[in-house]
Amino acid sequence: MFVHCLLSPRSRIPVTELADGEILSCEGATLRVLHTPGHANDHVCLFLEEERAMFTGDNVLGWGTGTFQDLQQYMRSLKLMASQAPDVLYPAHGPVVSGTSEVAAWLQMYITHREDRIRQVENELRAVDVGLDLVDLVKRVYKAQPEVLQSEGLFRGACLNTKENWIQPGFVCQKPF
Repeated sequence: MFVHCLLSPRSRIPVTELADGEILSCEGATLRVLHTPGHANDHVCLFLEEERAMFTGDNVLGWGTGTFQDLQQYMRSLKLMASQAPDVLYPAHGPVVSGTSEVAAWLQMYITHREDRIRQVENELRAVDVGLDLVDLVKRVYKAQPEVLQSEGLFRGACLNTKENWIQPGFVCQKPF
């Protein structure tokens, strides 16, 4: 049995950590572990070799786009997932995506969406001389969304996670007020 490491002490169930590239198999089924950080640092996808099916966890959802902890890792993981050329995606949430071209288009949509959002954040930050707080940045980036949704933590988190990826390279500096 597999269980999240943080749950193990409570449940007293032994934990087996999965490694990138590890093979889990039984008669008729071979799962390959893909370390796909981004949504979470320890995120994995499982690839069912016999069906070329990928269990995507929270990196790819059946609707909308997911959240992430590290944008650069998330982008690398999406590209790794696409490079496996799966025929079927089994998201942790939402409907199954099937068909080679449909799956490729779905994964590319995730990559393109995030690249577009990165450009939006960059453009909004370049467009002002005095800087933006997170609330104003969200309003500008998500202006096409209903105002009630702009106040949701999900949009703030997406902008914040995107912004965090530019602080270290020097594109953004964060000033305490």
